[in-house]
Amino acid sequence: MSSTDSTINQINTAVTTIVLSLSIINFIFGGIGLIFNVLIFTRPSLRGEPCSLYFLFSTYFNLFFIFVIVPVRVVSEGFNLDLANFNLVICKTELFTFYVARTIPCCISYLYDRFGNLTPACYGQKGIYRTFIALWAMLLYSLCPSLIMLVFGSLTLNNLRRHREVIPMVPRNNHTIRRTDAQLSRMLALQVLVIVISTLPFSIYRLYASFTVNITKDPLRLAIENLAFEIANMLTQFAHSTSFYLYTLTGTIFRKEFYKIIRRHRHQNRIGFTKAPDGTHQISIMPNHR
Repeated sequence: MSSTDSTINQINTAVTTIVLSLSIINFIFGGIGLIFNVLIFTRPSLRGEPCSLYFLFSTYFNLFFIFVIVPVRVVSEGFNLDLANFNLVICKTELFTFYVARTIPCCISYLYDRFGNLTPACYGQKGIYRTFIALWAMLLYSLCPSLIMLVFGSLTLNNLRRHREVIPMVPRNNHTIRRTDAQLSRMLALQVLVIVISTLPFSIYRLYASFTVNITKDPLRLAIENLAFEIANMLTQFAHSTSFYLYTLTGTIFRKEFYKIIRRHRHQNRIGFTKAPDGTHQISIMPNHR
C-alpha cells in the first residue's frame, strides 16, 4: 500500500470517528439541555414572556433534530446503513425532511434551525442547481434567518417596552420586566452569533464545492475535501444542541429557574431514619411538600 493510500485511509477513519463522536456528544448533551429548555420555558415566571414562546417552539424542533436526525446520521456513518444511497425516493424524502425540519423554527418563531446533515452520496445534481442551492443555503440558512431572528426579536422587545410605558406599572415590577427583557435580548444575540459561526463554514464549503465541481481531483484531494465537508457539517449540529448552555451562560433568570428545578428534584423526597421498637433502624422516605 502506497503512502497516499495510507493517508487516505487515515483520513477516512478520522471522518468516521469525528462524525460518530460529535453526533453522540450532541445527542447526549443536546438532548438533556433541550429537555431542560422545555421545563424552564414552561414555568410560570417565563411562560408569560412573548420571547419565551419563540424559544420554546425552537426547542421543540431542535428536539426533533437531536432525537431523529442525529441517530439517522449515526446509523448512516457508523454502520453504513443509508437507504438514501439505494433509493431515489428515500433520498428526496430525506432531503426534503431535513430542509423542512430546519426551516420551520425560523418561519414560526424567528428562531433559526440550520441546514441538515446530508451525506455526499445524497446530493444535488451538478450544474446550475448545485450552485444555486449553495447560495440559497448560505443566504436562507446562515445569514438571513439569523438577521431576521435578531431584528424581529429586538423589535418585539422594543414594542413591549413602549407598550409598558403607556400602561402604568408598579416601579419594582417595571424594573424586573426591563431586566428580564435585557436578559432575553442577550440570550437572543448570543444564539444568533453561535448560529452564524456554526453554519457559515458549511455554506462556504457548499459554494466551494459548486465552483470546483468540474475540476479533476485526485483521491487524496477528494478525501481531504470530504474531511472538510464532514467537519463543517458537524459544526452545524451545535446550532441545535447548545441553546440550553447559551441561555444558562447569558440569562440570570434562566439560571434561577434551572436551579429551582434542580432543588425541587433534590428535595422532592427526603430520606429519614426511624428507630423501630426492637432497636433496629429503618429507612423511610418522607415526601417534601414545600
